[in-house]
Amino acid sequence: SLSTNFETNGIKPLSFEGVKADINTVVDGSYTLARPFAYVTRADGDFESDAKQAIIAAFIDYLVNSKEGRQVVLAAGAITDVDAGTDWDELKANHPIVDQDNSGITIRTGGSTSVSSTLQAALEAFQPLAGGVQFEMNHTGSGAAFEATLGAEKDSPNQADIGFASRDFKDSETVSDGFLTGNYAKDAVVVVVHKDNTLSKISSQAVNDV
Repeated sequence: SLSTNFETNGIKPLSFEGVKADINTVVDGSYTLARPFAYVTRADGDFESDAKQAIIAAFIDYLVNSKEGRQVVLAAGAITDVDAGTDWDELKANHPIVDQDNSGITIRTGGSTSVSSTLQAALEAFQPLAGGVQFEMNHTGSGAAFEATLGAEKDSPNQADIGFASRDFKDSETVSDGFLTGNYAKDAVVVVVHKDNTLSKISSQAVNDV
């Protein structure tokens, strides 16, 4: 991951297809060895209450679109364009639910373990902005993201309001059935070698050959 402390670990990152991995090259798409942090929610109307659905919509807007949410995600190790976001004060006008006491509502998340640090940071930052809403995280792997929200586990004890995957959803995972779905950040995959190795770049063919 690009968030790795390469020097401390005695390794160095290689450029991939002539492009160095950094926040700018991942955001603009020129560094192509990256994976999305994707999300999907339960279906429209398939939440415990209208209030729960409204608070989920507010959190997704905060996570995906607000400058504040993007900054939290970036600081926690994922990659997103903070400058392309909108101030939360402007966005929250679309979500009057956040001005209510929401301490009795719990957002349940599941899916990828790789998103946990960025997601927990975002939920903790959102909590005081949304009437003290509570949250529970139960992350076991990307495959659980769809299953816990729209699939076989959606009515089980492992159910989630929002499922997260550190990859694109598969064709068999019909996330179009969800109330909300999309990507909130990226994670760069970096090819590394020992710090004393003279190699500085690598091609996709070389990676495939390895």
